[in-house]
Amino acid sequence: MNKINILELSPIDLIKKRYNYDTKYQRDVAWAKKNWSLLIDSLMNDYFIPPILIANNEVIDGKQRILAIEKFINGEFKWKNVVDETSKEKYFSDFNDNEKAIFNLSTLKIFDLGKINEEKVIETFIRINNGSIKLNKAEMKLAEALPENRVFIKEITKNENIKLLTNGKKNDSRFKNEDLIIRCLSILFINQTNTKDVRNYSNRILKESLPEELEKLKIKVNETIDLMYSILKNTTIPIKSFNTIFEAIFIAFYKNLGHKKSLIENEEIIRFQIYTSIEEIIGGQMGGGIKFDSMDYISERIRKIEEIIKPFIKDLKRSYNYDDRIWAWNNLPHKCAECDLVFSNLNECQMDHIKPWIKGGKTERSNLQLLCPTCNIKKSDKFQKLN
Repeated sequence: MNKINILELSPIDLIKKRYNYDTKYQRDVAWAKKNWSLLIDSLMNDYFIPPILIANNEVIDGKQRILAIEKFINGEFKWKNVVDETSKEKYFSDFNDNEKAIFNLSTLKIFDLGKINEEKVIETFIRINNGSIKLNKAEMKLAEALPENRVFIKEITKNENIKLLTNGKKNDSRFKNEDLIIRCLSILFINQTNTKDVRNYSNRILKESLPEELEKLKIKVNETIDLMYSILKNTTIPIKSFNTIFEAIFIAFYKNLGHKKSLIENEEIIRFQIYTSIEEIIGGQMGGGIKFDSMDYISERIRKIEEIIKPFIKDLKRSYNYDDRIWAWNNLPHKCAECDLVFSNLNECQMDHIKPWIKGGKTERSNLQLLCPTCNIKKSDKFQKLN
């Protein structure tokens, strides 16, 4: 065990040290202004402040304390003396000489573990926070994740559109978007495991390599989030059952990214139908437990979203192939379906979608008919004029 170096630093000297608190395992800003102010009050009134833990010049425990001091010195919030009821809120720049002296003479203990390997850093971080209220479940998942998975999740949640989609939907924003993406990925890949419990799988999915190459996956996930916001904006999904509805829409849209253009073209209809079908989509399946976390119930919610968007999904296969042509000649009447012109061989006819491809018709044999070139051109011109 390395010898622990114990330092006592003033707030100003602590900031000057520039310890790295923006590490991959650390949470983002979690304290509210009242917590920041209470820390400054503890400094000013000589209350105990837990020591800050450092290793490899990185902050293992104490990021929120350092951030509070940094923000106060930078004038980002006011402090009110809790001990003195007559005091008024003031910025650091408003301190009188006596207050500046008290602030500059206050100290914080720093426990520096020196140079230790990353595995021990992560384990120390987890042991400090595990079982306490300092970290929520999402934060613990990220702390325990493989480094590349942790970076992947954090990069996804930098997408402005997920922030817009979830704006105002959470009382506690600490890593809630991260947890939302972790659940979506768990639903996406759970079929490759032996479990149907999404909660159980989401607790371990980031501890192992994800089933898809991360850069390609990141592109697809970001495109799905962008598509969701393009269609839904930030008012379609209600606060009630937000996570349940979000993850069902995410999976349905992810699976149909290839039809993005068609979905966006019909965004108003899709948005309205999802909005008016919210109660049917959740189907009374809230309240936690198996109805929230079982893939049987989740799959049903996804299916309901897929039913809404199904009419607007075009077949990506535009043309019939040679095998389809042979099948048509062997199974369909040898005449034009419009004008009854008789064909003597396959080369005289053209393969046509009964329901036009541009209107969502599938490139399937059940949607195939034979037309003469003249009738095929007339039909094509008709639909081009209509569109």
